[in-house]
Amino acid sequence: MTFDGSNRAVLAKAVTSAARAGVEQILAQDLSPEHEARRIGFTGPPGSGKSTLIASWAEHRLKSDRSVAVLAIDPSSPISQGAILGDRIRMGSMDTREKFFIRSVASTRLHDGLCHNALGILSVFDRWGFDDAVLETVGVGQTECNIRFITGTVVLVLPPNSGDVIQAMKAGIMEIADIHVVNKCDLPGSRTLARELNSVLAMRSGASTWSPKVIEVSSTAGSGLGELDAAIDEHYLWYRENSDRKTILRKRIEYQLAETVSHQFESLLRDTDLDRFQSLGAAYTELLSGLKQPDG
Repeated sequence: MTFDGSNRAVLAKAVTSAARAGVEQILAQDLSPEHEARRIGFTGPPGSGKSTLIASWAEHRLKSDRSVAVLAIDPSSPISQGAILGDRIRMGSMDTREKFFIRSVASTRLHDGLCHNALGILSVFDRWGFDDAVLETVGVGQTECNIRFITGTVVLVLPPNSGDVIQAMKAGIMEIADIHVVNKCDLPGSRTLARELNSVLAMRSGASTWSPKVIEVSSTAGSGLGELDAAIDEHYLWYRENSDRKTILRKRIEYQLAETVSHQFESLLRDTDLDRFQSLGAAYTELLSGLKQPDG
């Protein structure tokens, strides 16, 4: 099936089904579809302007007659598990475009910036024939490294005066980002940040033949979007020629299985009266036995 805007409700139902998938449905998913949309991950600290940047880039992309789907993940309350889903609001002006689709979901219990069955939702976009699939993470720092193998291109978005953020991210997301965007570059501090990023990247060593890029962008002024789009295209071609698909598929399987087991284990914990056990070992053994029978 191909998305053309008129079947938006049907696609929305398919995404909802994937977002609510039970164990059996998840285990039946194909993580290596015949068609895979070009997957681009946008990450960065809260307030860096990821959503506005994605909307501006997507509008630029639509001019090339590309179809774009966005999975935007919003942080959940650790108490209520609810989320404001503000990304949908910020990209609302794009939601009626013929070749653009956005779904904003809550991160719920996950702490890696992703959501339940993110791979399954992206697979829905694959089956619907989208050219580009964007994954916007919550923005929790160096724990978001799973985005590396879930997507093909990782874009790290930073606002001006992010020197302290760079220090915090050096051990994680900074090392896996392919493109570094200095967002809101019309504000003071952007040039300094760009120099700091280039200095940090110059010290980064590795066997990769891809040289991470630093691009200054202003969504409000409309500057740098063409350069960002070209860099994403360039990296995609490099990724297609240099990535090990077998390793990527294995990493995706490992992630999906680990996330599924963790989700089921936490469900069992909520439904188990732990007070009746005399030891942690006894509780652990019974909980593990419960994993042998997948729920629906």
